[in-house]
Amino acid sequence: MATNNLTLVMILIIGLSGIGNVLTVSNNMQIEEEYTQLDQDKSTVDDMNQQLNDEIGVLQDEREDILIVLRYWRMEYTQSEVNVSALNLQIDEIKIQLSDNLTALSQLQMDLNDSLSTSSEQSDALNASIESLQNDMVSLNAAIVSLNSSLLDLQQQLSANNATIADLQQQLSANNAAIVVLQSQSDYYQNLTTTLSGNITVLEGQIEQLENAQLTCSSNTKEMNGKCISKDIVWTYLPFQYGFNIAASQSSNGFVSHNAGMLNAVDFPTPENTTIVAAISGIVVQVVENFSTGCPTSACENESNFIVIDHGDSTFAMYAHLTVNGSLVEVGDSVDAGQNIALSGNTGWSTGPHLHFEIKDLTGNSMPLLFYEFENISGGSPFWGISATSENIYVNSGLTFDYSSCQSNQFITMGIQLNSSIPCSVAELDRVYVLTGQTFSPQQRFGVAQYDVDDSQWVYTCYAANADGTFTIDLEWDSTTFTESSYLMIYSADANCYSYQSWYNSIGLWLI
Repeated sequence: MATNNLTLVMILIIGLSGIGNVLTVSNNMQIEEEYTQLDQDKSTVDDMNQQLNDEIGVLQDEREDILIVLRYWRMEYTQSEVNVSALNLQIDEIKIQLSDNLTALSQLQMDLNDSLSTSSEQSDALNASIESLQNDMVSLNAAIVSLNSSLLDLQQQLSANNATIADLQQQLSANNAAIVVLQSQSDYYQNLTTTLSGNITVLEGQIEQLENAQLTCSSNTKEMNGKCISKDIVWTYLPFQYGFNIAASQSSNGFVSHNAGMLNAVDFPTPENTTIVAAISGIVVQVVENFSTGCPTSACENESNFIVIDHGDSTFAMYAHLTVNGSLVEVGDSVDAGQNIALSGNTGWSTGPHLHFEIKDLTGNSMPLLFYEFENISGGSPFWGISATSENIYVNSGLTFDYSSCQSNQFITMGIQLNSSIPCSVAELDRVYVLTGQTFSPQQRFGVAQYDVDDSQWVYTCYAANADGTFTIDLEWDSTTFTESSYLMIYSADANCYSYQSWYNSIGLWLI
């Protein structure tokens, strides 16, 4: 009997050791770590812009509903934490009770060992106590299993809550993205309204010009604002974006550099990378943007980046001192007035960041400039310190502009009248142009001079005209002689084909 009791005690001790292991697993801190991960910050939704349209208002209402649901699930989450805390307290109480039972069992084992030699009645009583304790332990194990099952259910519920919260957060993100799109659309329509207002102003000006179209001007003048003005004076808008305020510095007849061929140029000090726009519509004929240096002396004169635009009327706008790689257009592009074409810089002969702007004639000399924005200040004339806000509105015309052709009286000072159109801006290599006209030479002779840039020399060709001085010839730039550029002069000649006079400058052409 004593041996059987000892075996029972050993089995009981081993069983209690297994229960201790179960309690150790149940007390795993991973549960608390999982709850800690659940306690994440929820993004709040900013107050929506009340000025947005009804669609934004609807999204705001949906966001409030989502926040209410989020608060509900946060309450559920808090309640789950309370339930888990209660379960942990029960587990702690069971552990305490098991510890007490182990203590009691140890005491019983000691008592059993002391009383093995005593009466069998005491031994039966001890066995009964041990059996009762074992039953209690079975009940406690069952309770622990039930509690673990409850914990598993709570974890599953928390996972489901997390999934719901993630869905709500995605919905909030989608709503916020929709709001951003609507705000962008609102900004677009506001900008469109501003552009249309500017277009209306331009159209009103065009209507006014049409109303004044009955005015008849001479061949040397053109109509503007109901008046005939000289064609040698160019009216233009400022070469800056609409609404940009700018002041002029060195203007025409400047001692430093605005003299001779650049007599009528105007400088506009402005920070580097300021957007430059086309002052007048036209086609791009030259782009230089590879220079990155500049200095305040003429030593850097040939290091300036610039763009030249042909307006199709034998006038050319130059935009100089641009930043390196600052051109936004390419040769051959048609551009409208107000269109972005470049970024300002400080390259070439420059005392500081600025835009050098001038309009040249066919011979490369700058022409007098008047600006619409200065009309109410100085009659349009630029001068040092004058400032105004650009009224240069960009309207996409969708037009393709042509290169300038020589005017009929282009060489009249050389005794030549033209009757056909030949290029005076860009010419195609190896293309034959039919040249007709009249020479006023008493000997009915005339010559064509084409400059070979590579060899730095003129190529002269002499022709005999008809008895009345009229002529028809083929004009060509042969690619075996000419490359990227050339100059042209047509002149009346004597019997030996010498010009009655020499010339100071000539027509420059880009060859393509």
